[in-house]
Amino acid sequence: ITRDITESKKSEEIIKQSEKKYRTLFENMPGVYYRADRKGNIIMVNPPGAKLMGYNYPEEIIGKNLVKDFYYIPEDRKIFLEELEKKKGSIKDYEVTIKKRDGNPVVVSTSSQYYYNKEGNIAGVEGIFVDITKRKQNEKLQEVLYNISKATNSPISLGQLYKTIHQGLGNIIDTTNFFIALIDYQKDEVCFPYFVDEKDKNFPIINFSETNSLTVYVIKTDQPLLADYKKLKKMIAQRELKVVGSITDKSIWLGVPLKVEDR
Repeated sequence: ITRDITESKKSEEIIKQSEKKYRTLFENMPGVYYRADRKGNIIMVNPPGAKLMGYNYPEEIIGKNLVKDFYYIPEDRKIFLEELEKKKGSIKDYEVTIKKRDGNPVVVSTSSQYYYNKEGNIAGVEGIFVDITKRKQNEKLQEVLYNISKATNSPISLGQLYKTIHQGLGNIIDTTNFFIALIDYQKDEVCFPYFVDEKDKNFPIINFSETNSLTVYVIKTDQPLLADYKKLKKMIAQRELKVVGSITDKSIWLGVPLKVEDR
């Protein structure tokens, strides 16, 4: 009897050590692990998963539904499941956009598979995924730069080139309000050959030397400027610039100097 108890304790200890190792691996693996039932309800997720989605603890995610709470485009879940079935229950490097707690999108690459119950029936889906948002953003940026460079060296009019630049940048940032300014040093003027704006329908030529506008500020400093309403008001108060056009408390202004060779 003593021997049986000793063997039993040894087995229990081995199981405990194994569970501890599994738990450590589960909680500290660099990627996100998740498990969802057949209805898409989360039943397991590791701490990195909670952090990526904007939560403090995995327990805050348990019970939430993938389609309702995490898919940026709910219809993508159906497409994913159809692809998973087509691949016989296992899929690798599948890209999909999910949403964080604050609603912001995150592009992930997932390797997922069915998991089964004791009877051998599909119980749900489990897998790992990694955040590839920055990689996708860089890929899109490189594509935009390539298209602009290609357009620059093609036989199109300046008007068409400006429109191509506008449309290209619109794929990576909000360009609802957009303009291109060119400086004529001989005339000491800044003109706006291309502009699209929700409020200001006229962009008159301005004097370069005498105008303290945001555009002139960027040209003179030869540095990009990203400014929200608070920063704009501060710069105005310090007399660093005078706003030409319309701004509101929702305004965010981005200006980047365009250079040809050394100018």
